[in-house]
Amino acid sequence: MNIKLLTIFAICAAATASARAADNCSGSEALLDSLADTVEINKDHSLTVVRSASIVTTEDTPLYNLTTGECAGSVLATPDGKAHATGYCLRRDKDGDSWSIEWVQPPGADKGTWKTTGGTGKFASKRGSGWFQEARRDGKMSVIKWGGTCK
Repeated sequence: MNIKLLTIFAICAAATASARAADNCSGSEALLDSLADTVEINKDHSLTVVRSASIVTTEDTPLYNLTTGECAGSVLATPDGKAHATGYCLRRDKDGDSWSIEWVQPPGADKGTWKTTGGTGKFASKRGSGWFQEARRDGKMSVIKWGGTCK
């Protein structure tokens, strides 16, 4: 392997390590779509409303592990072939305490962002924000990888 390739690998590894070091929480979310209703206003210009059951798994942030709930959002597909998605998720733990997030995925992006919007009980003072990315989709099921800063 030549020096140039080694340098590129080293830079990529450092960038990945630094991005992960900034995350103090991460995990996966499994979603099962229960509704996906699309209205096509014009060819290649549509609005899809989606609702999904959700479960979060995380090893490094036990407070959020195995919280369940619903996510709802909308996806605007535009004639340029890009889609803009936005929505909310509301989840609760085994004790009934709840927390919510807002999520956004800009047009053409393969990653989106999320931020905490509120909570009750043990989640009332918790705040966080970060990134998410779809890892796998199979019909109505999908798995999302996520990370960020949870306080």
